[in-house]
Amino acid sequence: MLRTVFSSSFSRGALLALLALATLPGAAAQQPIFGVDPTVESGWTKLLRNPEVSSTFRVRAAKTSYRAGEELILEVDFRIQQAPVEWYLEGVHSENVPLRFESSTDSIELLGLAEGPQGKVVPDPLLDGKKVEKHFGEVTFRQKARVRGDAAGGKLDFEIKVRGQSCKEGSCDMIRGVGHALAFEITADAAAAAAEPARRAAASQAQAAESTSATDGAAAPVETGFFSFLVFCFLGGLAMLLLPCIWPMIPITVSYFTKQSENRRGGATSLALIYGFGIVATYALIGLVTTVWLGPKAAQDFATHPILNLAIGVLFVVFALSFFGMFELQVPAFLQERLNKVTGGGGGGRGAGKGRIVGTVLLGAMFTVTSFACSAPVMASIWAIGFSTGIAWMVPLGMAVAAVAVSLPFVILALFPALMKAMPRSGGWMNTVKAFLGFVELAAALKFFSNADLKWDWQVLTWPVFMAMWAAIAFGTTLYLFGLIKLYHDDPSGQVGAPRMTFGLVTGTFGLYLLMGMFTAEPMPDFVTSFVPPKYYGRPHAVEGELEWIESWDEVQRVAAAEGKPIFLDFTGVNCTNCRLVEESVFPHVEKELGNFVLGRLFTDAGAKQDEYDAMKVALGSYGLPYYVILAPDGKTKLASSEYERSVPVYRRFLERGLEAARSGKGAAPQAEKSPVSQAPQANETAPREVPPPTHGESAASGELVWYDDLAQAREVAQRTGKRVFLDFTGNYCIPCKAMEKKVFPEAAVQEQFQRYVLVKLITDDVKVPGSQAKQDYLRSINGGSEQVPVYAVEDASGKLIEKLGGKQDLQVFVDFLKRSAG
Repeated sequence: MLRTVFSSSFSRGALLALLALATLPGAAAQQPIFGVDPTVESGWTKLLRNPEVSSTFRVRAAKTSYRAGEELILEVDFRIQQAPVEWYLEGVHSENVPLRFESSTDSIELLGLAEGPQGKVVPDPLLDGKKVEKHFGEVTFRQKARVRGDAAGGKLDFEIKVRGQSCKEGSCDMIRGVGHALAFEITADAAAAAAEPARRAAASQAQAAESTSATDGAAAPVETGFFSFLVFCFLGGLAMLLLPCIWPMIPITVSYFTKQSENRRGGATSLALIYGFGIVATYALIGLVTTVWLGPKAAQDFATHPILNLAIGVLFVVFALSFFGMFELQVPAFLQERLNKVTGGGGGGRGAGKGRIVGTVLLGAMFTVTSFACSAPVMASIWAIGFSTGIAWMVPLGMAVAAVAVSLPFVILALFPALMKAMPRSGGWMNTVKAFLGFVELAAALKFFSNADLKWDWQVLTWPVFMAMWAAIAFGTTLYLFGLIKLYHDDPSGQVGAPRMTFGLVTGTFGLYLLMGMFTAEPMPDFVTSFVPPKYYGRPHAVEGELEWIESWDEVQRVAAAEGKPIFLDFTGVNCTNCRLVEESVFPHVEKELGNFVLGRLFTDAGAKQDEYDAMKVALGSYGLPYYVILAPDGKTKLASSEYERSVPVYRRFLERGLEAARSGKGAAPQAEKSPVSQAPQANETAPREVPPPTHGESAASGELVWYDDLAQAREVAQRTGKRVFLDFTGNYCIPCKAMEKKVFPEAAVQEQFQRYVLVKLITDDVKVPGSQAKQDYLRSINGGSEQVPVYAVEDASGKLIEKLGGKQDLQVFVDFLKRSAG
């Protein structure tokens, strides 16, 4: 009985250790923060300016005095109103408007993101699937901070400011830096002050590394999500099981565990769990060592660094050749001999149990090292994709997850040994798996070669060349699977079974699909477009009669001045996947409209003027990519702009509106004194996102409905036409606003009533857009001091408010409001 109890408890303990190890790399990125004895706190303060919402928050610290250079914890408590109307607060990890804290003084630095409980996470289809984290009721976040080493001694007064968004059913309200005052007594420290310059220099370098790749996809879906990456790693681990240096070892190793358990305490399951622990530990250690060796900046530079991409591409080719059987990757002899010596010992007596545990862990490590010849290509793929996410700790985490998949069969078969009889025996099918993975490695290598080619502007791997090479790889895979091509390790007399024929048909069909894509104007699907270079890359050198894109701002200005045409600027990046998606899925359908402009394509991550173009993009209203701006022929007057938008009708209206503004001679910010909104540089400019195309049969490109983003200009039109002005106060991150714009606005009854108004859209929640503060002030002036959106208002041409309606509305209520207010 004692032996049975020991074995059972030991198995559970080892299983918990195995699962815990797989989560260590991720846990390392989120270190727990100790609790706070709240001896210093600010009082409860209103969170929102809306007088009807009672949500409050406060800030607490552990003590009243700190030494220069000392770290501290700030606890921020929130009480979110739950009655009579339920509100929620977006959390730290929300993909819409994440909660953030700021310090009002340089003497107190906030370190990293705040930590707290995970809220309710809801993917929202109105935000293109972004996950919104919601907190209800009371919640506390802990923010790690530090007193600067060179902080002066004495009393320090400062504020902790909160930024984010709080919503209820039907409307949202931005939290705009609401502050809480704290007072600390600071003790100066000469040693900390002397070390502060070096510490701040190191922190600045780390911050610069973190922002290196922040421009790609700032306004669009993330290319590789966290969970999809983990799934890829797990599937990669399962794929490694099929390789010839791993599959045959499974029954041999499990049989060894079973035999060892016959005469020794601790069953086969316990030994298998310890063995799996060794595998996971070794994989995670490999990922951790490579991450530390390359440094944190590598994770940020990987996606755009041409030398790194070129090196990874070469490495993938080497692995592909190894899979084809041209040579075998060998583990260094000294390492294998050392492991054999360590794991070869046995013995009994006291300490034998501990020695057997250590020996079994080392056996798992030796298995990982000796199987490197087969597993290295898959491990390299996980490494490359992990680094391309821009998060360094993803690499060891991905390695650990893949290792869990590899170790699972050892544990399962140790629990159920009878299953080994059902396992397919080793044979030629394993060589087929290796060769198939070799073709996959070749295709993956082309992506990395293409990244380097784009960065250096070699124009070798252009769209047709890349597509042709991918098609050739697909056809080569088909020929191999059909048995028409033999590799070094294949049996000349081997038979081609149904599985090989099926996979061969799939790869052959994919090759034909790629060839067809070379000769059609229709855009390819996203899973192809996100990997291949843009269609325009290299084509101006070989194709005539198509739209001409100019990649120099000086040349764009010269041509526009000579031809008198407005300017369309495409701010893009050589490795910006979302830019490719717009260029391939939208631009071919709006070539007629684009032909009315002088077209400029300015790269913000490559070329001698990348910094200049990036600063120009920011000055025009956006920090992210892609970004599209329409300017007057003088190159100085901004007419309209758009970020990521893949709806062709919406994008066409954006171009038509910009062209109409250019022909009318009106810029983005006409001079007017009638509204504070008109005094800002023409705002928003996310107009192409404004209203979905009509659903009742009207041509979305016909331009019947024109949305203005400048109130003064709209009032001028209202005076000429005798119409009233409809104002839509909305937000880029407001879910109820999106619900109205995507579900209510396109309805035929609403579209009919919109014809009676001059339409204005004012986005109030994007601080990056010039004039956003004026829009917020105007919203508060007609909304009782609240910035809650959406708000719909109707005024006459003189600016007199007729009626307003707040929050998300039912269709009939909204239509009645429009009918009643039109006059």
